[in-house]
Amino acid sequence: MPGFYFFDGRATMFAKTVVPSARGELEIVDVIHHYLALGELRVDILGRGTA
Repeated sequence: MPGFYFFDGRATMFAKTVVPSARGELEIVDVIHHYLALGELRVDILGRGTA
């Protein structure tokens, strides 16, 4: 998921619980899911800027 991610201090704690995916990678989306499950996920869609 390309984008900019800004996390609070709990992100490292959440990341320590992530297990590798089927691809053998640690996925940022798993950390994002922690915030979603807590009802604390905030998403802002950035525009393309001005011409």
